[in-house]
Amino acid sequence: VLWLSSTEALVASQRDRQVIALSLTTGGLKAGARMAMRGQPVAMAANKRGNRVYVALDNSDAVAVINPIKLTLVETIATAAPKGMLPKGDKLGGAGTNALALSPDGRTLFVSNGGENAVAVIRFGDGAQGRRPATAKVMTEAEREGGGKAGNVATHSAVMGLIPTGWYPTGVAVRADGKGLYVINGKSPSGPNPKGCRNNLVVGEDDDPTCKAAQQYVWQLEKAGFLTLPMPGGAELGRLTRQVAINDHFPGYADTAADDRLMGELRARIKHVIYVVKENRSYDQVLGDLEVGNGDPKLNILPDAISPNHHALAREFVTLDNFYDSGESSNTGWNWTTAARTNDYTEREAPVNYAGRGLQYDQEGTNRGINVGYPADQRHQANTLSPDDVDLLAGVNDVAGPDGPGGEAGAGYIWDAAIRAHKAVRNYGFYGDLTRYAVPASTGVKIPLERDPRSKNLTVLYPTKAALMAVTDPYYRGFDQAFPDYWRFKEWEHEYDGYAAAGKAPELTLLRLAHDHFGNFAQGIDGINTVETEMADNDYALGLIVEKVAKGPFAKDTLIFVVEDDAQDGPDHVDSHRSIAYVIGPYVKQHVVVSNTYTTVSMVKTIEQVLGLAPMGLPDALARPMSAVFDLSKTDWSYRPRIAEVLRTTALPLPPPAQAKTTANAAGAIRPFRSEAYWTAAMVGQDFSEEDRLNTAAFNRALWRGLKGESAPYPGTR
Repeated sequence: VLWLSSTEALVASQRDRQVIALSLTTGGLKAGARMAMRGQPVAMAANKRGNRVYVALDNSDAVAVINPIKLTLVETIATAAPKGMLPKGDKLGGAGTNALALSPDGRTLFVSNGGENAVAVIRFGDGAQGRRPATAKVMTEAEREGGGKAGNVATHSAVMGLIPTGWYPTGVAVRADGKGLYVINGKSPSGPNPKGCRNNLVVGEDDDPTCKAAQQYVWQLEKAGFLTLPMPGGAELGRLTRQVAINDHFPGYADTAADDRLMGELRARIKHVIYVVKENRSYDQVLGDLEVGNGDPKLNILPDAISPNHHALAREFVTLDNFYDSGESSNTGWNWTTAARTNDYTEREAPVNYAGRGLQYDQEGTNRGINVGYPADQRHQANTLSPDDVDLLAGVNDVAGPDGPGGEAGAGYIWDAAIRAHKAVRNYGFYGDLTRYAVPASTGVKIPLERDPRSKNLTVLYPTKAALMAVTDPYYRGFDQAFPDYWRFKEWEHEYDGYAAAGKAPELTLLRLAHDHFGNFAQGIDGINTVETEMADNDYALGLIVEKVAKGPFAKDTLIFVVEDDAQDGPDHVDSHRSIAYVIGPYVKQHVVVSNTYTTVSMVKTIEQVLGLAPMGLPDALARPMSAVFDLSKTDWSYRPRIAEVLRTTALPLPPPAQAKTTANAAGAIRPFRSEAYWTAAMVGQDFSEEDRLNTAAFNRALWRGLKGESAPYPGTR
């Protein structure tokens, strides 16, 4: 809210992308005219004359200059970089414009770009300052949108330079004398988290005061910071601008020739990508016991005995021991995983949401629990639990959705990029409405745990994104910890066999395997109802997928990418973001450790370049691909899945031991397998209805106790 006087104000609506005039009358508050914005308005400031208001527009990386009296647009100023430094900067979002401040003389605007880790310095033209010579011509709409000149009015405003900041600046202010700047940095590098816990407002019997006191949950390890600096002059601003360009890999500031050649060769040979996303495991938690790479076996609780395929794939292809999930938790993680960026709403809402104080999980296509993929008048038909009020969250805007190139609202996901490139997409479990998995059966709308819903024509997944509705397999169950990943594999296999028979498969397959999240033990079917069996189930399903591709007709032109959406539910001796990741298939190095620093954005960038997709935003446009993973001479590959011994205690239809590799529980590798009753009791009070609705401190502590035993001391600082 920006008060223009004691009775007049402007209100910004992020989801609706509007600035709304508000007046205070004797009858109360009254909404007036509404002005549409090309982006999400997240911050406002007014000049001293009161005839100009400046609106920071996230998603579109711009500042709108408004005449508040007429509520008309004067100018739109791109904020990502000085002209010419980013040729596509006016088309790709991701700089994350989220705060602003005026200089004392009103001629310069300082804009915080959270996604760019920089403050943009903008010099105003006369129009943006609210000054207009008497002989001025009136600008056309096109001139206003382009920030161009109108007649002899000095209307052009532009970024003069960039100032580097810490991680994700969220606020900027100017000293009263104009000689200095103050910047709030929202984050910091987190470092290791051997005691990965957090303080939670709900104190249960499984909470550990010592563990909680360590303050090593990822959102606690990321600290805000306060930056002060003298106002840079012209030469110094130029030097600082170059530093931002180097930090962010602007064109001309990074050598890309070798990467470009390699990706071009791969693009000519690879026709299909399968993108597998799993849930929440850290590197040490799964691969800490691996005999190669930078692992800490003391932090390993999901060893080879219950994750044999995770270990075999790391051994047989590439061990990525320096890979980091870009997101801290699922709300930031799923945006980074599918869009290679977040928006400011998500960055500010996520830590509050995960602190346990409230706010909803809005990052997978539902806003306030409502599936906004459907227009308001269709939601109730798609889900009878959804309110049928057409005025409630009208339209299909998603407040957490990143924009696509050119400002296409909410269309900045990897499936959007593939569809724009005329590639076939098939979705298995991404961005689904989970409402009807968790409701009581008495409601009559609960979707049952059906192993083969296709045979009964039972829809089990309703997408939350309009672009996914026509390409989603309705028989592939989304996030539900009571349902084994094995049956998800079988549904995917059914369609994959059809592709093989037809000789044509989608270029991009989105495949969600979420059972390594763990939970819902009492409701788990087929005896998949413990941490050990759920991990082994997830592991086996992954191995089966790799085997299916390796033995099929698309083996020579398919790459499989595997990533965790975040690493929040596990400890790591390097960093709380370090996680497991895999690239599998032809032209991938074999039996090699690659310790290059890679992130979720690196993986998304690699998928884009392999498939010939245009960047979705600035982060992936400026990122480098995972070139060190590939060797063009490695054309032949194969894989045989392993079966963890514990899976043979379940009712899954497994092949006989003589026909499959079974990984025994090596002596001392893990304690005797726990029962469903044990894990149900250990996790009492946890909410597994959706991802990450957990008391993480208690959850991680219970995992350690159950898998390592009471006598094994919980890890301390390394």
